[in-house]
Amino acid sequence: CSHVSGSRRQCGFPTAAEARAMGGASHVFRCGGLAFMALCVGYGVHMFGVRQASKAPFRPPTLKGAEVTTTRAPPTILPEAFRKLAEAARAELERGAQPGAAELADKKKHGWVFGSVLISMPLAQPIVVPVRPRGAPPSEGKNVVGMQVLNATGRKCVVYGMGIAGESHFEQTMAESGCETHAFDCTIKPDSPAVKDKAFTFHEWCIGPEKSKINKNNLYLVGGGLRFKTFTSTLKELGHPVLDILKFDIEGFEWTLFEEDLLPASILPNQLSFELHTEGANTAFVPPEPVKGKSFEEVNALILRLFDLGYRVVDKAVNYDQFCSEFTLVRVAD
Repeated sequence: CSHVSGSRRQCGFPTAAEARAMGGASHVFRCGGLAFMALCVGYGVHMFGVRQASKAPFRPPTLKGAEVTTTRAPPTILPEAFRKLAEAARAELERGAQPGAAELADKKKHGWVFGSVLISMPLAQPIVVPVRPRGAPPSEGKNVVGMQVLNATGRKCVVYGMGIAGESHFEQTMAESGCETHAFDCTIKPDSPAVKDKAFTFHEWCIGPEKSKINKNNLYLVGGGLRFKTFTSTLKELGHPVLDILKFDIEGFEWTLFEEDLLPASILPNQLSFELHTEGANTAFVPPEPVKGKSFEEVNALILRLFDLGYRVVDKAVNYDQFCSEFTLVRVAD
């Protein structure tokens, strides 16, 4: 602006009087004869919800040699903007969950099965922090919302990681960040390099309904004799009334986990970071039985149920296998 003429008009700013007439809070800094306007939008985006902006007047920083004029900030438009976006995303899920909706999907598009799952809470870095091995694509990592403040709630954050196999980068990173982190996998032993001598606590059981069946042809699993404990019983046994993040990548068995264990639970995680597998996924990694009949309409019905439980989709990353996708959801309401 200083290279134009000092004109507020040419800088694209309203005058102080215009801003006040519009109900805006004008913070006018007059330095050396030039006027600069900062329209303060008091926003109330919380890590786990959208809050109404404070009615207290904004207190700008003290600037030496500057004259500061302050008026009260207007009610924020952000909650309404987020609400509208979430409503549109829910409506799309509702349409996609209707019987026969898959017939209208563009099946030539990569990841068409997940095409009606829209981002319902658009957040970006640094609020969203990707956690993945160096050089790995987004489809091979997990995202965490508000990692910077997870331990700023007056208690230590708690993280569960399900489905380790040979990769525990996420669990190790969360433990090193200061969260109490627990890893669960009934298919590997405590002396596995993925879990031995790590910063997190390893439990040799799988979280899920105890009647869960294991497909012996699954590359990641080793057959019978595996221990299962439900999500609720695990929380109780470990003494966790609150769970900040639940991460899982369990090769198709997430459908049973959701339907029989997570969705009916009385305690729900604040964040979900998971891979969703559907019918058509590579059977070398995903056994066909748990994903049978799980396609476009079922994906939308599941995310719709999560929406109505207060979750919003922050991130979606379709894999190279178009029938699998990573998701990050954050709970904003009870």
